[in-house]
Amino acid sequence: MTTFFLPEELIHEAIADFTTEAERALAIYQATPARQRTPDERAAITELKRDLKAYARVADYWAAGVYPRAIDGIWEVASLSERGTQHHIWRENNRWACDCKAAGRGYFHVHQAMMAVIERALELAESHGLEAADTSADAYECYTPAPKRRYGYFTLPILWRGQIVGRLDPKAHRKEGRFEVKTLHLEPGLPADDALVHDLAAALREFAAWHATPEIAVQWSDPPALAARLNVALARNA
Repeated sequence: MTTFFLPEELIHEAIADFTTEAERALAIYQATPARQRTPDERAAITELKRDLKAYARVADYWAAGVYPRAIDGIWEVASLSERGTQHHIWRENNRWACDCKAAGRGYFHVHQAMMAVIERALELAESHGLEAADTSADAYECYTPAPKRRYGYFTLPILWRGQIVGRLDPKAHRKEGRFEVKTLHLEPGLPADDALVHDLAAALREFAAWHATPEIAVQWSDPPALAARLNVALARNA
């Protein structure tokens, strides 16, 4: 069994990197007078403010002496919100996944920020010549210019029967009660059988219900036919 910790200074450097990037982006958007901002600009400001709060919360973990420990590739982080609870973050098929046990109580975004921080810290470890886990996973794209993104602004991994089978880019339109899956990619060569479509539709309904957005639509998928099949399954069980 191989066990190692990410050095504390790399965690802080990663948090500082993301915080600086978000603050710079926020300053650019806020330079436009409030009355002149487009809906997309206002939405971006809201997202960036939420990101900054999430990174501050992640920083609270490390300030409390809670550092991520990897045991054979599974990162373990003690929860500050639930005493005695451990949250696990791992990589499978070059993708991040997280059990996110506190997701239903408002900590989902924080755990996504935590994964981004670990990703950046691993990259920093590699650049400093330190031995660390594989860092070949796709980059976190929320601060990547839209034309250069591969999978979407806030791509999430899809964990199914113990394996990462794809990724999706969701958007909850809470005021409209609408949950949009902008893009959904399956892993190359993975068959989209009936069991996967059934379980994925069920997971999307649960995810959308948590956001109080009962209307669900999958806009685009790879393979292309998957979006239509999911929309049929979602409509059938609406």
